[in-house]
Amino acid sequence: LFLLKQNREIPALSSFYCIEFKPNVSRMILVQKFAILILCTTHFEGAYSEKVHGCKGCPTNEPGIKDTSLFATCDNLMRIYFDGVLQFEDEGWPGTDTYQWTSATELVIPSGTKVLGIECKDLGGNKGILASTPDGLVTDGSWQCSHNENLVGWTKPGFEDSAEDFLEALIINGPVASMPNIDNSAEWIWADQEHSWAACRKILGPST
Repeated sequence: LFLLKQNREIPALSSFYCIEFKPNVSRMILVQKFAILILCTTHFEGAYSEKVHGCKGCPTNEPGIKDTSLFATCDNLMRIYFDGVLQFEDEGWPGTDTYQWTSATELVIPSGTKVLGIECKDLGGNKGILASTPDGLVTDGSWQCSHNENLVGWTKPGFEDSAEDFLEALIINGPVASMPNIDNSAEWIWADQEHSWAACRKILGPST
């Protein structure tokens, strides 16, 4: 963790942003001028995704429980949420495909996170959401997915699906059989074949 300030009081921040960086590149981008620069560093070995992101507005770590990494992609455009807070959005959302789905995005899921939500917009052809963590979480039939784009609060803990919009995830044939950094046991999931948008969620912990 590095803190930088320019001889002035550091303003209080309601949220923070981590630097996006690439391996073996020392150049960094200060994303918030005259504010705290937080560099989230992780040791990597071998090939991995170039897109590494920290966490915004995430819960405080619980003692004795470690953070974990999420590797995820979707065909075509993706958003990722932790406990209702948007953590990642593909460039071009919601309508310009730059083929970013051909590599996995990595995010750090802090301990204490209760709900992981992944939203995906398909622009034609194959579709699907694919994700995993090193500790065994994979996209499969245990996820819940919906095609209802008017849902409110579906990414938050305590969301009550009174209309039963969320059903067991549909396992589909994605654009590729496997993806670097995503576990081979992960399956491409979707809400249903008829819709071009899907919201899929996984409960990671109790809502209270």
